[in-house]
Amino acid sequence: MRDHLFRQSNQGREKFQKDQLGKEMSKLYLRYRTSDLEKLNELTEIIIENLISHQVLQRVEMDTSLQITSRLSRLKCSNCYYISYLSRNEPRNCLRCSSSELNDFHQRRHPENWHERSKADKGKNIKWLFFREIIFGIIQVECVNVFERLSVELGEIHIVQTQY
Repeated sequence: MRDHLFRQSNQGREKFQKDQLGKEMSKLYLRYRTSDLEKLNELTEIIIENLISHQVLQRVEMDTSLQITSRLSRLKCSNCYYISYLSRNEPRNCLRCSSSELNDFHQRRHPENWHERSKADKGKNIKWLFFREIIFGIIQVECVNVFERLSVELGEIHIVQTQY
C-alpha cells in the first residue's frame, strides 16, 4: 500500500477514494491480480486504519476520501535492505527491523543526455546487439535441430515448437 501511495504521489496525486484502493492495486500490481477483490478490500481497510493511526493518511470528505498528510520518502535499510516508505510524521526507522540506519533509495535512471552518447558507445552497443542476435540465432538453430532429431527418433511427425 505504501508503495502504491508513494508512486501515485510522485505523479501528483494526493487524494484517494477509500473504496477504490483495493481495485487500483489489483490493476497495477501483478501480485494482486488474481486476488479476491473482497478480501483485498478487507485488507486495505485494515491497512488504511493503520496508516491513519501513523498519520500517513487522513480522512477527508465525510470519511469517503483519504489524503496523504506529507510526502513519502523511499528509504533502504542498511541492515536488512528492506525498502521503507515513510512519511515525515513517522520516526525514521526501518519498518521491518526497526533500525535507524536508513539511506535514500533512488531508482536507477538514465542520465538526462542518455540518447546523446558518443559514436564509439553506439558502435559498442550495435556490436553487442549483433553478437547477441548471432548467439541467440545459434542457440535457436541448435534447439530446433535437437527437437527435430528427437521427434524423428521417437517417430513423431510434428515438430515441437517452443519459445526462448
